[in-house]
Amino acid sequence: SPILKTLADTPLAPGVVGHSIIAVKGDGDPKLGDDGVVAYTSAHLKGMESEFIVRTGHSSQGHPFTIEEVRRILLEHLETHQ
Repeated sequence: SPILKTLADTPLAPGVVGHSIIAVKGDGDPKLGDDGVVAYTSAHLKGMESEFIVRTGHSSQGHPFTIEEVRRILLEHLETHQ
């Protein structure tokens, strides 16, 4: 989608920290893989504070590793902003 490509190229606002959680199926090199829908190369975003690979398919939001990574990020931000 042209709109999504434009949004992906838009930098984060100053002071905003981004994190990336990317689903990749299988055990191979994640940079060569995909989640069954999106290639790693399309999901990877430059300038992120962290990047976490979850070895699963496209709908990864319910995966325990994804949930734990979101929890880690939220706790990190909570500590930073207290």
